[in-house]
Amino acid sequence: MLRRNASRILTGAAVAVVIVVVGWFAWGLYKEYQQVTGVATDLMDHLRVDDYAGAYAQLCPQHDAETVDGLREEFGRHAKPWEYDVGDVSYSQETGGYVNLTVDTADHHTQQYHVDVSFVDGVWRACSISRGSVQDY
Repeated sequence: MLRRNASRILTGAAVAVVIVVVGWFAWGLYKEYQQVTGVATDLMDHLRVDDYAGAYAQLCPQHDAETVDGLREEFGRHAKPWEYDVGDVSYSQETGGYVNLTVDTADHHTQQYHVDVSFVDGVWRACSISRGSVQDY
């Protein structure tokens, strides 16, 4: 009887440890997903309110392709107010990836954008933004 109770206690403790470890791992993945999508949505939030310098400052240091004027030219053409939705997200843990977003404009046009993200100096950063394949302009 005592042996059976001890076995049940050890089994219960082992199950509890597994649940804690799995939960901790899942929380880490969720937290990183939030960070990856967060850098893309922060970038879009700056662009949505015409803060092109602020958007430019969000980009990785090695972002040679974008300029403040280039961002203004690309995003200033969208009829205001515009909204965006996060679409496909793919990344490797603490390495890099992308976030696809779709902009829906006030005049009912859509444009997809692709934001490349990288893990730079211990934080996720948006490194570039380019047009995706879906557009109806």
